[in-house]
Amino acid sequence: MSILDDAQLAEGREGKSFHSEAVDLFEQRAASVIPGYTIDDESRVAVARLCQRLDGIPLAIELAAVRIRSLPLDRVLSREGPLFDLLTQGNRGGPVRHQTLRSAIDWSFNLCSPDEQTLWARLSVFAGGFDFDAVESVCTDPEIVPDAFEVISSLAEKSIIVTAHSGPTVRYKLLESIKDYAAEKLAEQGDGETWHRNHRDYFLRLSELSESRSLGSGQLEWNRRLQPERANLRSALEYSLSTPGEARTGLRMASSLWFFWNASGLLQDGRYWLTRALETDRQPSQERAKALWVIGWYAMIQGDNATAMRYLLESSALAESIGDRTAQAFALQFRGTVEQIDGNLDGALELLNAAMKHHVESGEVNSLTLLGGAQLAFVHCLSGNLDQAIASAEDTIAQGKSLGERFATSWALWARGLALWTRREFPDASDSLKEAIELKQSLSDWLGVSVCTEILAWIAIEEGNPVRSARLLGIGRTLCGEMGSSPLFGSDALVRTRTRYEKRTRQLLGGPAFERESRAGEGLEHHESIEFALQKRTSEPATPTPPSAEVKLTPREKDVAKLVAEGLTNKEIAERLVISRRTVEGHVDRILAKTGHRSRSQLAAWIARDESVE
Repeated sequence: MSILDDAQLAEGREGKSFHSEAVDLFEQRAASVIPGYTIDDESRVAVARLCQRLDGIPLAIELAAVRIRSLPLDRVLSREGPLFDLLTQGNRGGPVRHQTLRSAIDWSFNLCSPDEQTLWARLSVFAGGFDFDAVESVCTDPEIVPDAFEVISSLAEKSIIVTAHSGPTVRYKLLESIKDYAAEKLAEQGDGETWHRNHRDYFLRLSELSESRSLGSGQLEWNRRLQPERANLRSALEYSLSTPGEARTGLRMASSLWFFWNASGLLQDGRYWLTRALETDRQPSQERAKALWVIGWYAMIQGDNATAMRYLLESSALAESIGDRTAQAFALQFRGTVEQIDGNLDGALELLNAAMKHHVESGEVNSLTLLGGAQLAFVHCLSGNLDQAIASAEDTIAQGKSLGERFATSWALWARGLALWTRREFPDASDSLKEAIELKQSLSDWLGVSVCTEILAWIAIEEGNPVRSARLLGIGRTLCGEMGSSPLFGSDALVRTRTRYEKRTRQLLGGPAFERESRAGEGLEHHESIEFALQKRTSEPATPTPPSAEVKLTPREKDVAKLVAEGLTNKEIAERLVISRRTVEGHVDRILAKTGHRSRSQLAAWIARDESVE
């Protein structure tokens, strides 16, 4: 049984003082062979990571601790390779099965039936977790393991595999030590290549199935289906790109994951694997033409327009030479958006119209063709053709909703919100942007959320709420940074507008208050960012009525008020001031009553301007 505390380990990664049963056990066992031995704060986090690598197994931790009698601690902690290389000596006075971790696992392996031993070895091809469908598809064969149901159940009962339940779904996992052992056994069987290829083929099929189902109402289901398989997808791609003769399949698989990587905020993963695949297989092919427009799209989203255009032009040329009209249309579509971001609106409109003409002729209606409608709306908006922008966006929204499509629909909602903001129809613009955020949140499209919060920040200023604007600007900056992107894709027109609104927000709040609120937004978790962005508009006056000059706050009320202005919750204020949460709530209510404000945001803005609270 593991004694590792994941929450405490996370604390250790942040560099704080780390304590857990696992680290304490390591220290105690080391002290038993080196009297007076202790772990200092600098080593504690590293020991915690070692304990995590040892899966928190007490026997493994004890065996590792004993090794410092003959090896320096830093050598033990930095040791790479199979765990058994580290744990080759143990308690020679104990039972044989406890003398080393290998012996203990050997003992368990020898108690298994032949079919259990065979399946145990084959499970080593999985990275991270796996479900029963994957086991059945990848690891069974007519002769030795024809039916995995009873065998997987038996291995779970014997604690060889760990199970995790999520609603009706059960996923399995091998601890690292058990997986290392299984990999050695698979190598001994001599047919490991078969099962690694089976693994790749299964996740290739899953990737391509997800692509076909992600072009409409299946987006949410398949996005969630692939989320827990990220490690397996990486492993399958690695196999393809490092195995002779498999590079073309790797290119095919990487290209098929375009929706998952984009809509899940995994653009950097996508660019990494697409880059490797394109470098590994340079021969002309439909797979290469597709991969080129996908990676060009990703580079554009991340603000790398020069690289994006290079990829897209190569895709266009290759697609034309091999007669791949579909790849040619998508390359044109994304070239149009690159031109639009660079400010060439006439060129953008020409390219996008050409792409949309092909889509109409092909009869295809899917997420990518719908996205073209959203991109056209964006160009019309920047060109000042607001009626056309809204019409194009609303047509795309209607089509998308009729298909149950979320991704392109959310971008069309964003484009409509931008157009409505331009017409100064702020309430309607805000509603459109918030609807877009709700769709994007369901897909984990954090880059999309970031551009929505940017426009909401501008609206907040127009509605007289600079505190909200500063926080939204911080949220947008963090979310796009996580994706490796630039705010608003680096679009010159939008970035200039953003700069103007940021300057106005800073002037209204003052520098210190702006930085405080912006940092508060940057520090929010994703779900907190969404909650904040989706706050409903209130009937607060655009310019809050300043409180009477005779307002007097007690010293404790001033302390609480300043912490409210910093964006702390009542719980956080209670912890900071070492008072009860109920006491904080009472102080906040009295402060609001005294100052005449109706919300914490109004109070924060007043505190930022009122020197008497300092």
